[in-house]
Amino acid sequence: MAEEQSDCPSSPLSSLSSTDDHHHHLQLTTPLRFFPVSRAELSLPAVLKCGQTFRWNRTSAILPNGHPTEVHLRIKSMADGQQVELVEWSLACFDRTVVLRQDDRGIHYTALYRSSDIEEYKMDCKMDTTYNLLRAYFVLDVSLVGLYQDWSRRDSVFSSKVASGEWDGLRVVRQDSWETMVSFICSANNNIPRISLMVNKLCATFGNLMPRPPLGITLPNEQERQSVQASHPSLATKDMYSFPSAKRLSEGDVADKLKHLGFGYRANYVHKSSLKLCEIAQEARHLKHWPGFMEDSADNGKKDEEEVTATDSMSENRCRFEPEDFLAFLASQPYEVAHSKLVHQFPGVGPKVADCICLFGLGFVHVVPVDIHIYKIAIRDYQLDLPSPNAKKSASRPATNKKKQAIITTKTNPESSSSKPSIFRTPPNTSHNHNSSINPPSLSRSNYQKIQHFFLRTWGPWAGWAQQILFLADLAKAPA
Repeated sequence: MAEEQSDCPSSPLSSLSSTDDHHHHLQLTTPLRFFPVSRAELSLPAVLKCGQTFRWNRTSAILPNGHPTEVHLRIKSMADGQQVELVEWSLACFDRTVVLRQDDRGIHYTALYRSSDIEEYKMDCKMDTTYNLLRAYFVLDVSLVGLYQDWSRRDSVFSSKVASGEWDGLRVVRQDSWETMVSFICSANNNIPRISLMVNKLCATFGNLMPRPPLGITLPNEQERQSVQASHPSLATKDMYSFPSAKRLSEGDVADKLKHLGFGYRANYVHKSSLKLCEIAQEARHLKHWPGFMEDSADNGKKDEEEVTATDSMSENRCRFEPEDFLAFLASQPYEVAHSKLVHQFPGVGPKVADCICLFGLGFVHVVPVDIHIYKIAIRDYQLDLPSPNAKKSASRPATNKKKQAIITTKTNPESSSSKPSIFRTPPNTSHNHNSSINPPSLSRSNYQKIQHFFLRTWGPWAGWAQQILFLADLAKAPA
């Protein structure tokens, strides 16, 4: 359970604050709270800037010199006179703005609400709903250290990549499925900084203005907060915006505005996929079940409700058969079904983008999206023998059996003993020749699938998490 570092206000009005920007209304701030977690289990710099989520805002400031406070020492060990950097991370997440700060003990966090969301604020003060959100978002029920140990036992290449420790704490988040879909439609032929820029422009144009946290809000007392703000008068956090709904992005003005924002051909993909999702929901309301599925699909996959809606359920106002609910429903289906629906029903969603949605938004933790980095890793580091496009299809068709099917359908369910790292079956050891010179074949669909199945056999049911670590390492840039 998270620790509370200050008492809940006796009256919600006592936590009202405002900024000097007249566009920002009064906002409600929850008590500063804390939960313990090691950096080996969760590293915010690694997780939030590694290409799986694109809207977290990083704000940093140098703490004033002088006698080191407890906060100085907890942020990091420092010699006399050494400057200490305060780093805070913020995200407009559903009905609140969440702010995080990490030190060697764990995560300090608070949430800010609009004054119109006073009931949600009261519930957070009473029940600490922000902790539940973070616990689901970061999948904290899963031991990342245990997974690293298992992957290292299975794979000498992985073991050598992570030996330095600079990639510790890199876990895959479970984020909102609709935001994930739009973000990865934007990812086509793109890089991480530009995807982040595009997604934030989209939110600023079509989302709702959310509370903007003042600098130093995660410091434990007012004197320290004022000291940091006085030392950095020109440093302010950015305006925060919610992620727009599918209904908003289906409106007629969206495509042209997105083109004006620099989305190019992706503008039509975002708009048409939003329209398609709304059409599916409208048909479902008429049929009383999701189109293309049996009538019992009306329960939105409630047999896996705790797993499937971990983050989606944080949107309290969603009704059955709302557009975004279809994606939550797909998360309750087998991977092959979810992937096929994404590829065949939504413009701009090809096999790789669909795999990204499945991994980062729907909880299919085994899925390995194969981009140029993973492709190069498979050939360069693992010497994977990929056939040329003229090779017989049978040579690259992966064998299927009941055991592999059991692995493929594994999803994030920390309560299930079958998903624990201890039962992973280790494949035979493979020797790797790192100095081989290879003229790589094209990344055909069959080669894409062969790479996926190779890494699934190598890393086991949580292969999607392992690939994210090697993906970031291949960018040749350590998290900062």
